[in-house]
Amino acid sequence: MTGYTSSSLTDKDFASILQLLQKAIAPHTKEQQAPIWYFTQPSVPRRKPVGELQQTARSMGINGEAYNSVSEAYHAALHAANRNDLILITGSIFLVADALAMFPLK
Repeated sequence: MTGYTSSSLTDKDFASILQLLQKAIAPHTKEQQAPIWYFTQPSVPRRKPVGELQQTARSMGINGEAYNSVSEAYHAALHAANRNDLILITGSIFLVADALAMFPLK
């Protein structure tokens, strides 16, 4: 299993971004197992609603679950992952900021 947590802002072309991500990850996924997508949204007003992201993905033949927060999406991916699985968090810098908040630096 490889899980991808992704988001977008309202002024971005999410379909094009998703196509690029698919091409980039294709060599790293097993033929018999499609990657699992966890769509979410950053905590900023310019976020694209997670339902729109999921709908765009479905129109491209990509299935995934929608989560209202980065934390929810990450924890769902973590719960589904095995020890050697990869969870990639990608999206805007705002999404990354929300994700980094879950991992306090010492």
